[in-house]
Amino acid sequence: MAAAVLNFNRFPKLMVAMARSTLALAVDQYFDDYMVVDLSVAGQSGQDGLAFLHKLAARPFDVDKHQSMAPANDGLGVSIDVSSVHNDNRLVVRCRWHRCATILLHLLREARDANFLPPGTASTIHGKLGFILSAAYGRVGKAAAQPLVQRMWHDTEYSFTTALRHMLEFFEALLPELPALTIEP
Repeated sequence: MAAAVLNFNRFPKLMVAMARSTLALAVDQYFDDYMVVDLSVAGQSGQDGLAFLHKLAARPFDVDKHQSMAPANDGLGVSIDVSSVHNDNRLVVRCRWHRCATILLHLLREARDANFLPPGTASTIHGKLGFILSAAYGRVGKAAAQPLVQRMWHDTEYSFTTALRHMLEFFEALLPELPALTIEP
């Protein structure tokens, strides 16, 4: 992944470093999306501070992507809920099924129907699947993706094999019921 586009976009990393060191913000980023964590009494001050840094750098935020501070927010296809942290010391992370997994299953079904899955498409599906499973308890289902790894690195024939069909059936059953990742001490 060293050549991936996201590795060339260093500006958000600079903004995160500046926000952490000058504003003491709990902030992180992925490509051009930021996640700011703050106490409810702080209101929008963390987001306002980050927006101010962007204005100083003459690179304002995309207003269409803005989400107000809330106990639960969606970002990058994942819902992060911190509403029970203060009572139960628990944080819940879950995939937004309808957005992420629908695309993934569509790609797999297309490959099945065409009886053709080249290594590049297998790699794309494997990446999307890894992202979805990272928001699930224990990355459940990771082992079931082995037919994709086989296709990506070893297969010389690109038909949709029995192993791939079994994998598709597994994920058709799992993904709609994907368990959330609950983080607690």
